[in-house]
Amino acid sequence: MKATRYGVGVVGVLLLLLAVWQIQAAAQGLEITVDNAIAEGDYVAVEGRSYGETAIGKIYQNRYHWLFEVRDGKVRINCCF
Repeated sequence: MKATRYGVGVVGVLLLLLAVWQIQAAAQGLEITVDNAIAEGDYVAVEGRSYGETAIGKIYQNRYHWLFEVRDGKVRINCCF
């Protein structure tokens, strides 16, 4: 694995952004958990999951993968599924 020029700082920033999203989701009754994050080169991959209850009482849970790219000091989401 090659060393990233952005290092842990970028992972920290992206996890902070996800934490803000977690707070916003929690306000709507959805719990978001980040399970793993790894950075290599200009990319950061994050795995997570959600859990919540719908307005009619059904359980909603899902797993996610976010792929971020950092280029020219800007962060963008490459894909999310």
